[in-house]
Amino acid sequence: FHICASYTCAPVASFFHKSSFNIMSDTVEYELAYWRIRGLREAIVYLLEYVGAKYKLIEYDQGKEWLAVKPSFPSWINLPYLKHQGRLLVQSNAILRYIGRQNDLCGKTEDEKAKVDVITDQVMDLRNAFVTVSYRSDGTPESFKAYVENIQTQLIKLTDLLGDQKFFAGDEVTFPDFHAFEMLDQHLIFQPSILDKYGKLKEYHARMAALPAIAAYRSSDRFRAWPLNNYMAKFGGGNDQPGPALP
Repeated sequence: FHICASYTCAPVASFFHKSSFNIMSDTVEYELAYWRIRGLREAIVYLLEYVGAKYKLIEYDQGKEWLAVKPSFPSWINLPYLKHQGRLLVQSNAILRYIGRQNDLCGKTEDEKAKVDVITDQVMDLRNAFVTVSYRSDGTPESFKAYVENIQTQLIKLTDLLGDQKFFAGDEVTFPDFHAFEMLDQHLIFQPSILDKYGKLKEYHARMAALPAIAAYRSSDRFRAWPLNNYMAKFGGGNDQPGPALP
């Protein structure tokens, strides 16, 4: 696996030890570990970039690397995990909410906080659907077309939740916006025309992409557009990015 510290990656032969989980240096605020794919990780990275946090990435290549070190952790550990100030967190939404809470990105009013709770789970519904077609379909154009037909309901829900707001909770960014942006981005890779009927979502995606911190990150060598998924996926895996699944 690789440790990415100060935005440079170097291979590491051995890193974790059963005796300690507090291994962050004084100069690193957060430590995030995940597979060497975008997957569930990228939304968390967007959030860390947006708040200007110092962070370290640990990336596991697809294979047995994670299974080799997993016994060194508590039984409930999984990827992604986040370490911060002696705390160890798992579950991607819990990680996003934790970082959001520390940076006042959970909504300010009760109405905004309620919207944050709703959109957090609504975006996960979209992700779960995309994971299903990416990993569990037969990978044929027919199955991909069926997915696009079925996902229209989810896109309508997101459009209605967004309404005329700039972001999903209102005029200011909150933590679930980064997951929403990532999932729309992955769908645009899947089918570049998928948002053509959803002008508000298309404008929202462009608005998120134009945030200075996000734009800077996505134009840097720290950002990798591919792969989205692990190698066994019917879509989004492999080292070389193919064309979209559908036009």
